[in-house]
Amino acid sequence: APSELTLSESALLAGLPNAPSLYSPYVNMTAAKQRQALVLNAMVRNGYIGPMQAQEAKSAPLKLAR
Repeated sequence: APSELTLSESALLAGLPNAPSLYSPYVNMTAAKQRQALVLNAMVRNGYIGPMQAQEAKSAPLKLAR
C-alpha cells in the first residue's frame, strides 16, 4: 500500500513517470538515485521536507521487489 512506502521509496517512484525506462532502478540504479535526489531537493525547496529528511532519504537503502 502507498501508505507503507518510505520517503526514499516514494521519491524514487515520483521520479519514474518522466522516463520510466531511463530511471528504473532495475535498469540504471545510478540514474534512479540521481532522479530521486532531484525529487527530494525539490521537496526541500518547496518546504515539504527539511534538508535532514532529504539527506536521510537519499542514503536510505531501497528494497526492490522482483
